[in-house]
Amino acid sequence: MGRKSVSKSKSGHQGTIKEGSLTIFARGNWLHIRGTVRVRGETFRPRRCLGLASDKEENWEKAREIARKTINEFQEKVIHGVQQSASFSYVAARYIKSWVNYKPADAANIEELLQGYPLPKTRKRQRAEPLHAVHLSNLTKRRIADWYDKRFPTQGAATIRRHQNTLAAILNYARDELDETVHGFTKKRIEKKSGRSLGKRFLPGEVERMIELAPEHARPLIATLYVTGARTEMAIHLKKTENFILVPGRGKIFFPDSKNGNAYIQPLHDFAVTHLLEWIEGRKDGHEEMFLTSNRKPYSVRQGYGGHIKTMFATAREALAKEIEADGDPERAAIIRTFTPKWFRHNFANALRAGKSDLKDIMEAGMWKSPQVIMEHYMGEAPDRVSEQVRNLPFGTKLTQRKKVIRK
Repeated sequence: MGRKSVSKSKSGHQGTIKEGSLTIFARGNWLHIRGTVRVRGETFRPRRCLGLASDKEENWEKAREIARKTINEFQEKVIHGVQQSASFSYVAARYIKSWVNYKPADAANIEELLQGYPLPKTRKRQRAEPLHAVHLSNLTKRRIADWYDKRFPTQGAATIRRHQNTLAAILNYARDELDETVHGFTKKRIEKKSGRSLGKRFLPGEVERMIELAPEHARPLIATLYVTGARTEMAIHLKKTENFILVPGRGKIFFPDSKNGNAYIQPLHDFAVTHLLEWIEGRKDGHEEMFLTSNRKPYSVRQGYGGHIKTMFATAREALAKEIEADGDPERAAIIRTFTPKWFRHNFANALRAGKSDLKDIMEAGMWKSPQVIMEHYMGEAPDRVSEQVRNLPFGTKLTQRKKVIRK
């Protein structure tokens, strides 16, 4: 086993680790290896980025495993003449360095690929392998399919397809730029159905009542998501002074980042401004973040994971459902129990559509990059003139009694 040095990186982790003749060290946000491997008079000097984040303790042990495999590869090459293909982590690291336009979603997906579930066992390999250590020649179509079946057992096709697009980009890069032999795989097929989100609307007063029933720390966040249609991960880390202008009638909210990497400023409805001002006035902490957890601490940063407000939202949702059920409307209560935070985004777009906003206005208000998303999800409702024509069609006319004609 190698020994750890006493130097430390900025993240607080060990700065270097020795594994055999190789050194593992942190540079920027990533782990690297370098050193010299001598086998039967031949000398090799590997030096590369591993594609593993340096601020996670478990990655250092993974890096040691990669270093051991690297030494074994050189030994196999010299002693037995075996030349293995590049490892997935090496190709992913090269792909990251090749980026021209940085995409946060791709970065999160790559991190998930490197950190996620191991590849399943095969006949030749009796134990599961972590994906970051697998060589491309062993990354077969079947193993990729099995990996996604285990990682995303219940997710929709669109979620899986976005993740697979990143994997495909890495493999294409390995084939086109690194001359590696890669196996193809089948991406998840998405069946596009227009108007899938048209029914995801809140009835007047439902969200307002849910906010009243929610815990104190949840009210300003729910109100903000309600009036902006923002994704949860875009809002929970916003700062009080940097991202909000809380002036009634002139409120604004600034999102420094979005799923597509763009920043935008949006008008802030007075309903949210009022809740945010009440929230700030009642706080006695020194945190700059606008939204806090039930323990009055800022939300943690989770790359590639959701669920920040899952419990809080479920508590408020159930309280509303019970009230609606007690009022004698169990059917609506059942629908309320299907609410998710994503409904705020659907409701926002549907409300703009009902307010006669055109496609461009809806895209700018909710920071949708592709008009195709709006067309597929929210443009299925008939325009007012068509609605009026349909309502005036002579359906339901009663049959009048015919008069008998007497012929002479």
